[in-house]
Amino acid sequence: MPSMLSSQVSFTLARCSLLRAVHEIVDRRATYPKVPNLTDRELHVFALIGAGFGTTRIAHELGIIPKTVETYHEHIKLKLGYRNAHALHRGVRGNGPS
Repeated sequence: MPSMLSSQVSFTLARCSLLRAVHEIVDRRATYPKVPNLTDRELHVFALIGAGFGTTRIAHELGIIPKTVETYHEHIKLKLGYRNAHALHRGVRGNGPS
């Protein structure tokens, strides 16, 4: 089934590209003034939120359980001054803290 293989290859390439971008953000964290106080793992979660991933997908990508992702959400909100999850999701996409 060539179309199934093609779709799996496309998904794998997209995933590799996304994860490479996340690692790039971590490696260049000094150029992102809003996130200097985040740990590497919090920054990974922050970047994946920005990529539009939900809690379950982030957990799968990072090999952790969803509850741990929720804990990282809380840490990120506290460190960056977001009042709630909606504000965090808005802010991670560039609209600033609320």
